[in-house]
Amino acid sequence: METVSIRKKANETIIIQNSKRVFKHLLTTIIGIYCLFNLLGISLIDITYKFFLNMTIIYFIEERE
Repeated sequence: METVSIRKKANETIIIQNSKRVFKHLLTTIIGIYCLFNLLGISLIDITYKFFLNMTIIYFIEERE
C-alpha cells in the first residue's frame, strides 16, 4: 500500500512539474508576442507620423512657392 501511495505522489509531482513548464513556456510565448506586436505598433505609428509630417512640410513648401 505504501509503495502505491509513493508512486502516486511521484506521478503527481511529475504532472505538476510538467504543467509548470508548459505554463512557463506559454507565458513567455504570450509575453514575447505581446512585445513584438507592441514594438510593431510603435514603429508603425512612428513611420506614419514621419510620413505625414514630411507630407505636410512638402505641402507647405510647395504652397509658398
